[in-house]
Amino acid sequence: MITNPNKFIEELRAFDKENIDQYILDEMDKIIANPLYTFETMSNKSKAAGTLCKWSIAIISYNKVYKIVKPLDDSAKAAKAEAEEKLAELA
Repeated sequence: MITNPNKFIEELRAFDKENIDQYILDEMDKIIANPLYTFETMSNKSKAAGTLCKWSIAIISYNKVYKIVKPLDDSAKAAKAEAEEKLAELA
């Protein structure tokens, strides 16, 4: 049983979803691949389990997208900074 649910919820909110170790992602891929690991199935066991299942799937999905988008965003910011620098040189 969770002795302090508010603390647990705050820990979930503060979870560093951008920096998940690869071994955790690999293990979560195995868990998520299980056809029984769905919001609906888990919710039939308990509402909390269903909600945590949905949260974990969302966090893992977010991390996978983030790892693709972050380098592109960094490149775009660098290109914009370079373009602004070049425009300032022309002025």
